[in-house]
Amino acid sequence: MSPTFVLPVMLEFRPRRMDWTAYDATIAGWRWEYRTGVDPYEVFSFWRRSKAPDNAVAVRLCSRSSQQYVFTTMSLRELPPRLAKLCGEPSREAAIPEWLKRESFPMLLARSPGKPAEESVDPYKMRDEFFDLKDDLDRLLVFVRKWGLWDTRELSICPEETLEPISRNGIPCILPHLIWRKQTEYRKVLCAAPERWLSQPEKRIHIVQKAQKPYFFANQRPFADPEICQNAIVATITLDHLTGSRFRICAKPGCNRLFKPVRRQKHCSRACAHAMAVQAYRDRAKKKVAKGKKRGR
Repeated sequence: MSPTFVLPVMLEFRPRRMDWTAYDATIAGWRWEYRTGVDPYEVFSFWRRSKAPDNAVAVRLCSRSSQQYVFTTMSLRELPPRLAKLCGEPSREAAIPEWLKRESFPMLLARSPGKPAEESVDPYKMRDEFFDLKDDLDRLLVFVRKWGLWDTRELSICPEETLEPISRNGIPCILPHLIWRKQTEYRKVLCAAPERWLSQPEKRIHIVQKAQKPYFFANQRPFADPEICQNAIVATITLDHLTGSRFRICAKPGCNRLFKPVRRQKHCSRACAHAMAVQAYRDRAKKKVAKGKKRGR
């Protein structure tokens, strides 16, 4: 599929800036253990008949700033991959091992619903900062406090350990391990051929003509929320593919920075290219020394 979109377009992105708080989440047990008024033997009997075991756990959240606890429930597929695998191994009829309950993972919850910005901002700048996070929770907190809501994910929170009266009013949340997964996915998509990405209906963008320059504004879809960072990044990827922009991941191990290559350029900067050249020189020198020692024996 050849690029066909050449109009000067601005992405309409109005971040909803929110105050996010970091929590340490630990698994408290299976969800059914924390629901009052439920006979576990009756539930087990139903699971055996239906062959559809409960794949949810109760999670205890401790704020890093106030040391206050709240509780929620999460499905196994929302947990970090390692914990999801370990929780999938015990039988649903058995308790989750105590050692597994001591392992924590980070989570971010919003203290307030926030307020959308009055004017659109540059989503490409937001995307660049997103790719520079490098699995760092502190930098992620700075990022989301600046740019706001990442996606539409919400959790129902209960201030007490008994989850029967759990609130139905969802609180915006961010699961950092899912953000790191998206980081890897979006890097690969930007460097891949555009056909597969552009062939997906949900990745289409909606162009709106307005009175001010650049006259054309784009959103991911007519019904996509322009306040959500993930929607804005998806729209930037779509526009880059439509305009024929090419990207490459820096060849230096551990860098992972995206850049637009010139000819056969393999590194994002002269610093990375120099570092790789020095490393290659040292490797050749070591091999030369090793060969000399073998000949001398």
